[in-house]
Amino acid sequence: VNVVPAGNWVRLAVKVKGVRAGERCRLIAIDRNGVRQVAGSWVIGAKPPAPNAPGVQGSAAIAPADLAAVAVETEAGKRLVTVRA
Repeated sequence: VNVVPAGNWVRLAVKVKGVRAGERCRLIAIDRNGVRQVAGSWVIGAKPPAPNAPGVQGSAAIAPADLAAVAVETEAGKRLVTVRA
């Protein structure tokens, strides 16, 4: 996970491995009060991305100091990974 402060919000980039092709995923930003914001969504492709690909990018209207975690989950709500900010 890469977090880049941008004023009073954050830019996010993630790389995810081991998820089956066709799975619909969401990038979730979570603030220190537990409020969740969808920062992006995508469908896992049939072919893995190039090693130097930037990953999935998104943004959230959460102040950098308030960002507690970044999560990736399926569209059905299954949490795949959570990384503390």
